[in-house]
Amino acid sequence: MQRDFEKTLSRHLEEQLGSLKEEYSYSLKQHYQEKSELMRHNAQTLMNKMEFIHLEIYDENHEELFNLSPQTQKAKILDDVIQQNHDRVLLHTFPKDARPVYNFFSLQEHLFIQVFFPLVVNTHKIGYIEGVLLINPLSVKQFKNSLVMTVAAICISTLLLSLIIFPLIVLAYRQLSQKHSALINSNIQTIRSLGNAIAQRDSDTDEHNYRVTLYSIALAERIHLPRETIQKLIKGAFLHDVGKIGIADAILLKPGKLTDEEFNRMQEHVTKGIEIVHGIEWLDEAKEVILYHHEKFDGSGYAHGLKGEEIPLAARIFAVVDVFDALTSKRPYKEPYPLEKAVAILREGSGKHFDPMIVEEFLMLISLSYETMLLMDSTHFKAKLYEKIAFYFDET
Repeated sequence: MQRDFEKTLSRHLEEQLGSLKEEYSYSLKQHYQEKSELMRHNAQTLMNKMEFIHLEIYDENHEELFNLSPQTQKAKILDDVIQQNHDRVLLHTFPKDARPVYNFFSLQEHLFIQVFFPLVVNTHKIGYIEGVLLINPLSVKQFKNSLVMTVAAICISTLLLSLIIFPLIVLAYRQLSQKHSALINSNIQTIRSLGNAIAQRDSDTDEHNYRVTLYSIALAERIHLPRETIQKLIKGAFLHDVGKIGIADAILLKPGKLTDEEFNRMQEHVTKGIEIVHGIEWLDEAKEVILYHHEKFDGSGYAHGLKGEEIPLAARIFAVVDVFDALTSKRPYKEPYPLEKAVAILREGSGKHFDPMIVEEFLMLISLSYETMLLMDSTHFKAKLYEKIAFYFDET
């Protein structure tokens, strides 16, 4: 409302000053010296038309040329106060550009507005008009009533939002969250089933996938990895060998050592795995583990010969976990190694096959919890894993 008032006032001033400015030269002071009576007459006309109760005219150097006040009761109230304390009532803030400056103040329960309006001719500032207007008490009352109604409307709207709309929003959000959770669960079940199907081809059991996933989560938690990295590990752990679906059983299940040619074919499972998940946006994060979990810390691994920290952290973690579980599990071509031997192999591969920091952290983890995991039956082991998965993927 104040902005609308200022625009209206500015427009009226422009209309009233339009004819006056045409009479002024580039020096308002010079014009006043030559035609002081005419300028006073024009100022008096402007004051009457705009209903100013006080008017002051300044030159471009901020020097007052003259002032006018009508003989009215309200003007007398203002005039008396101005005479006693002029600088504290009227703030002389001269405009720095072509826009007027406004100052609202009250005296004896009356509300006034002071306006500093620049006089500009052909972009040249030649002076200023300072005017004071008394705001109609009825307008003030109407504004206050409008303000009260506006605040009341806001309060009512807020109450309606709280009592009616907000519960609907909460309901819609819960329904959306449930659908989102259902979708996440469906995705988890899909990758779990796919991963387990592949795991059963070369280990006769799906528990390999469950173990490496839980080991990966426990190790990631131990080194305080963020939630996003652990989600990446879970996806990658379930699908790390998904590319083996494209490897012939004669190679995959061969009980003896593979020939060089057979080993080269076996290595293709990492790239085949990437081809399988390609185009599935939700599985993009699994690609780091799928593609790089056979890289070695010294650069002698496959498929890209990455070295050290060039290997993504998720793949470095999983490499340790995957080898450990392979060593301690029964496979078609081998019996499980005892824990001491598996630990010795990990230590031997530290700095060569594995990231030394990851090995040390994993061995400390194993010393604290491996026997607990071994003693845990399959049902409880899976329940623990599902609990972890729900924790890291539940975004409600």
